[in-house]
Amino acid sequence: MSDGLAMASADHAMAKAPPGDPQTQRFDGLSVRAQSIACLCAGVGVLTGYAALIGHALLIPVLHNWRHDLGTVVPNTALVMIALGLAVMMQVGSGFTGRMHKAGIGLSIFCLCMMIAAMVEHLFNWTIWLGETKFDDMLFGRDLPLTPGHVNFRTGFGAAMTFGLMSISVAVLGTRSTVWLYISTLCTVTAMTLSLIFVMGHGFAVSDASIFWAKLDMSLQATIGSMGVLVSAVLARPDRPAARTILSHLAGGVTARRLLPVCVCAPVVLAILYSLGKEFALIEYSSGTAIMTAMVIVMMTLMVLVSSSALNRSDRHRRAAEARQTRLMNELDHRVKNNLAAVLALFDQTVAHSRDIDALQSGFRERLVALARAHEALAESHWCSVSIGTMIDTVVAPFAGPGGRRLLRSGPTTELPANAVLPLAVTLSELATNATKYGAFNHSASLGQVELKWETVNSMLMLEWVERGGPVPQRGADGATAEPPVTRGIGRRGFGVTLIEGMIAHELGGRAEVRFEAGGLRCSIRVPLSPDPDDTRTDSRGLDVSALRR
Repeated sequence: MSDGLAMASADHAMAKAPPGDPQTQRFDGLSVRAQSIACLCAGVGVLTGYAALIGHALLIPVLHNWRHDLGTVVPNTALVMIALGLAVMMQVGSGFTGRMHKAGIGLSIFCLCMMIAAMVEHLFNWTIWLGETKFDDMLFGRDLPLTPGHVNFRTGFGAAMTFGLMSISVAVLGTRSTVWLYISTLCTVTAMTLSLIFVMGHGFAVSDASIFWAKLDMSLQATIGSMGVLVSAVLARPDRPAARTILSHLAGGVTARRLLPVCVCAPVVLAILYSLGKEFALIEYSSGTAIMTAMVIVMMTLMVLVSSSALNRSDRHRRAAEARQTRLMNELDHRVKNNLAAVLALFDQTVAHSRDIDALQSGFRERLVALARAHEALAESHWCSVSIGTMIDTVVAPFAGPGGRRLLRSGPTTELPANAVLPLAVTLSELATNATKYGAFNHSASLGQVELKWETVNSMLMLEWVERGGPVPQRGADGATAEPPVTRGIGRRGFGVTLIEGMIAHELGGRAEVRFEAGGLRCSIRVPLSPDPDDTRTDSRGLDVSALRR
């Protein structure tokens, strides 16, 4: 049944927003709840109708008449309430498709025919016979005692008109035609207006001798049942304009969801309280009118307060969203400028230290990929801190063979502040690239390994990169040992050393020392872990390598 409940809402919401959009998900959630409430409201009409029929069958007047001086839920009206409530539930539960949907339409048309017959009886003063039984007595015959004040079980004209309009609304509940949508909306609004008139008539104790009831006779229970079915007809189609307005996440929707329950329920509560008060002789007409007027004023005051509270909350959210958007735009501008400066500096320095176009291309590409990987790690953490383990997995592990088996690492779990992520990513990438070309990660060094260990001392990250088992130096024709391969790479005072030492010093206020030992390359890095004072969750400094250009 849940698939049926969400069908109409999903069609509309997905057309308005992309999949996964939070607003779309929120609209879908409200739509499913709205259709669940629609079924509950339809159940109110069904239960009211069943109670009236049981009251007639077992001669329990309180089940079908709460005011002995005015009105009763006649059997035909009770039957129509039950049928319309079931019709709404059947259509919603079927997703407005299939046999259940058609059965719901059939029940609605049956109810419309019954109400047309009741109105014809009133308009032309006719009595419709079904064989030897009157149309009004078709359920129980003429054996049941009548309620005082009534001469027959004829449906009142007001009730017939209200339920007739409701039957049209329910019958076209599943249509997507614009013409029928307008007709349905007109019928629903008219029926709801009539129901509210009847409720207020009961609430303000309009005399049963008044021409008001002579023309528009409708009992209190029938009025409550009709309002339940009408509310269910509105909420059953969340994709229609009225329901879409109520379910909107904007200020109007929030306000509507708080005000409409009060608007619909307050008159009903007032009518029930007055009817009970009069039934048990607790209040008289004049005092009852004064009490009802005071209660209406209180209800209206509550409605204003609730509306104001919803609008204030919506305005606060709007202002917060605008401020957040401004911060994000400033942050985006800041990061784009920093990233462009970083790329430009990397390119200039790579060009200055490249022997040919191939070296330029490979060197620049490797450093740019390191920046991209660091950005990806930062984005996954929402530009907050990134653990050093994640940084190593992202930047170094891809160079260390299958499964990173040539990388030995040890150290405590340490979070790197956002401003330290990009500089360290470029540094580690530079070391890993050099180890791949000339050092322990080189394909000719089958036993080569890199030991990467770190610790934190007084908010200072102490990181050691130690290579072992790199390529063995080759001997020349004269028997002399050739230059170790690593010294032809980062061991020279080239861009690699300048980048590492300059970036750690200028960007992080730390210190990096690169040296070549007998066993291989060793790099010692000391970096403070306290975040940059200008770096926040929403405005990190990112990377600025302008100092490297000097």
